[in-house]
Amino acid sequence: MSIQAVWPVLQYLKQQGHSPADALSQWGISPTVLAKPATRFSHAKLTGFTGFCATIANDPFFGLHTAESVNADSFELYSHLISVSRNLKEALEKTIQYLGILEQGNAYRFAVENDTACFFVENLTGLGPERHIDEFMVAAPFLYFQQKISGDFRLKRVLFEHEAPEDISEHERIFNAPILFNHHRAGFCFDVGFLESPFKTSNAVLSTLLTRMANERMSDIPDASNWSVTVEKEIWDAMQTSDSLDLDAISTRLGVSTRTLQRRLTDCDTTYKTLLDKVRKSMALKLLRRPSLSIADITYLLGFSDQAAFTRAFKRWEGMSPRQFRISNEK
Repeated sequence: MSIQAVWPVLQYLKQQGHSPADALSQWGISPTVLAKPATRFSHAKLTGFTGFCATIANDPFFGLHTAESVNADSFELYSHLISVSRNLKEALEKTIQYLGILEQGNAYRFAVENDTACFFVENLTGLGPERHIDEFMVAAPFLYFQQKISGDFRLKRVLFEHEAPEDISEHERIFNAPILFNHHRAGFCFDVGFLESPFKTSNAVLSTLLTRMANERMSDIPDASNWSVTVEKEIWDAMQTSDSLDLDAISTRLGVSTRTLQRRLTDCDTTYKTLLDKVRKSMALKLLRRPSLSIADITYLLGFSDQAAFTRAFKRWEGMSPRQFRISNEK
């Protein structure tokens, strides 16, 4: 998930008189990332940060109000690319196709049935809906499209997966349409005729240029479908900070449920145990070449319960004990 995904959150915090840099620091993120838009964090890290910012702002409508602050500069390439679309249909297609520039924990979907078009948010993490994220993901595109369309863009209905809050006055003000909570999907629906509504900021030349840039940006982003690589990296990172290496902990770091992670690894023809074993072996071979580290130190760094467990695993990998391996490499 790109740090750019939370830029509107930081913009809104600043508007409310809070320091974005202080908020980042309190959440364990260096403010220097603001100058590095390509920096990516786990989905859990940045969605947790969004909830933290909602607490700082003390705003029960944080997701909706943050969505209202989105403009053409909020997501740089992503928002500019959408703004130069020929019409709403093209803008929807770009919004769906290039969301990966910002994040890969959610996806947008589009469907047409009879005279109604619906734009949905799909949570790919396997976790339940989080109100502020849910409301932002629905409100931000609607409000942005509303700014850009020539004419009055009105909705037929708005859908949310979370329970209805006690006060829905801001939902009613922003959407001006019937709102359904506890729905099985989140999104909004409108008359299919709006799909051909032209954008006031349409620019075919810029669209071609920005699309090329967006495709290049997408090609630089790690493939989210290769979950084995993603999990290996997360295990490595957890080892660096001596964090828990159990499946539940890594699932939480990635912002997905344990069941979802297991299912995705099965799709990659592997298991969490296999990947953990692979990373531990690779790390063990590196650490054993550092004489300053004792076998006990390495046991701890690799997350083994005791030295005997590490020794058994290493013998399975290399056919010798860690001590024998270290001696053989000193010759």
